[in-house]
Amino acid sequence: MATPYFKVFHAYMQIRLLDTNILGLEVIYFFLIMKVSLTLNGMGLRIDFLFIS
Repeated sequence: MATPYFKVFHAYMQIRLLDTNILGLEVIYFFLIMKVSLTLNGMGLRIDFLFIS
């Protein structure tokens, strides 16, 4: 189930790499969301909307 998240993140980061000044915050934000995503997915919930910022 993690594969779609990484695909979205990969495409998202390819765009965000142009904004290197905020890349650090983007990475931190992503991993915080990813941790929440994995936790909620473990409970059988869909959290795809969290990737829409």
